[in-house]
Amino acid sequence: MKAIFFISLIVLFSSGCKREVDPEVFLINAIEQLIETKQSKEYLLSISTGELLEHIKNSPTEEIEKYLDLSNYKKRKVKINHKECINDKCSINYSLAFDIKSPQGMVNTEAEVRKLAELVRIDGGWKLSDITNIKTFYNSKEALSP
Repeated sequence: MKAIFFISLIVLFSSGCKREVDPEVFLINAIEQLIETKQSKEYLLSISTGELLEHIKNSPTEEIEKYLDLSNYKKRKVKINHKECINDKCSINYSLAFDIKSPQGMVNTEAEVRKLAELVRIDGGWKLSDITNIKTFYNSKEALSP
């Protein structure tokens, strides 16, 4: 009886893990993971492919770790503006709004970036192959220094 119960659990969990995720869900989850939890170069490598993967591999770990220090950023909103998919490739235009905290911990700048993410389906899952900046907007509560 116990064996049947454990086999049922294994089948249940393995079938749930193989469910394919939409490219939008993958992208939003990746953004949230990067902003809300401290990540590493290995995480970036695991969600990347193509030229982006090669760029991350060839970048020094210290540079990547500096890029991943998002402790002064707080996500406000991620919005998918447009998605176009052909076969196993998707282009997603998205906006990311976030707050930037000053060294004293006060929010002194609001930012919004618009980006274009290129995703490729590999082995039933999605990976980022390129990210292009389209537009960046800053709204500072203090004067910006040159």
